[in-house]
Amino acid sequence: MFKPTSAYFPALTGIRAIAAYLVFVHHYCDEPEKVDYGVFSIDSILSELHIGVSFFFVLSGFLIHNRYYDIFKNGLSGIKKYIFYRFARIYPVFFLLNFVFFATYVLFNEVNSFRWAILFFINVTLLKGFIDLTKFSGIGQAWSLTVEFSFYLLAPVFFYLFKDKVRSYVFACLVLLCLCFVVPKILLFLPYGALLGTKYFFLSYTFLGRSFEFLAGCYLSMKISIWQKSKTSFPFFTSGGLVGCFLCLLAIALFRNGKVAGILHPGGITINNFILPGFIVLFFRGIIIENSIVSTFLSNRYMQVLGKASYTFYLLHIGFIESVFDFLRIENLLMVFVLINLISYLIYRFFEEPSQKWLVNWYNKKVSS
Repeated sequence: MFKPTSAYFPALTGIRAIAAYLVFVHHYCDEPEKVDYGVFSIDSILSELHIGVSFFFVLSGFLIHNRYYDIFKNGLSGIKKYIFYRFARIYPVFFLLNFVFFATYVLFNEVNSFRWAILFFINVTLLKGFIDLTKFSGIGQAWSLTVEFSFYLLAPVFFYLFKDKVRSYVFACLVLLCLCFVVPKILLFLPYGALLGTKYFFLSYTFLGRSFEFLAGCYLSMKISIWQKSKTSFPFFTSGGLVGCFLCLLAIALFRNGKVAGILHPGGITINNFILPGFIVLFFRGIIIENSIVSTFLSNRYMQVLGKASYTFYLLHIGFIESVFDFLRIENLLMVFVLINLISYLIYRFFEEPSQKWLVNWYNKKVSS
């Protein structure tokens, strides 16, 4: 029987908003022509706040394992329903915003309609994240959805094959990591294959290189029921996780070379993809089981609302919305931040949430009829 676990972790909903806001700051501060990228300068550090994406990936690993592991550990019979549920969760608002972006761009610019139709297809099918040249096309930050959906597709297979054997997950991660170096070599033998992606592309922008973040989240889910039995009076894990994440941020910033981001340096990739996730797991462990100011803040009702609208915020915060604000001459960053939050909440309340519920209800009726 397909019945996902319904456990709810309020602090993790709140952290979704914080992760989206980190990415917001990263995008609005990473402007090479305007900022100072000196060693440990504020600009250099803020420009590496793309680490919010790592928070999303670890969180996805935790939630998918926590909700669906018991369904798939003994077989894959519910995989169609699972995939549709994931589709209903992320796709409606993603398609809507892509349609608005491409329609407005084609309408107000002289473009090759056929070329943009192909680009629209690549974007709405989530194929763009598999190709280096197209990863930032359309809604640029949506490259991460290709990584997310790759995990969604593979997670049930992992749960069935590996059960909760940590060594098996680690081995799978190592195999995927090796492919980041092997696939680019194979692509060199194909016409224009080198344009499809380098090892840096596969390490930074595909599930092959980012798999450890998701699997770290799965590990947290495996252990959380045990860890919840041992609570401490001081928030050691919350504090240690936060300090570790901040130190990772500083270390990644240290690898920045002028306008070249630290995440593009081998050292920065190593820290971001393999060390940072460990501290994120510690932090998540803390905000789930420890009573602290941080967990209380993340769990309040306002952060719950912002967290639920954070997916739309993430998709909306850069792109054509910037053109709208430029046209309206809205330049104050705080006002931009507030307006995007307001618009995101309205889209979530009146489109994202209702469309998800409608699709799930429609599918359930179709299956039962």
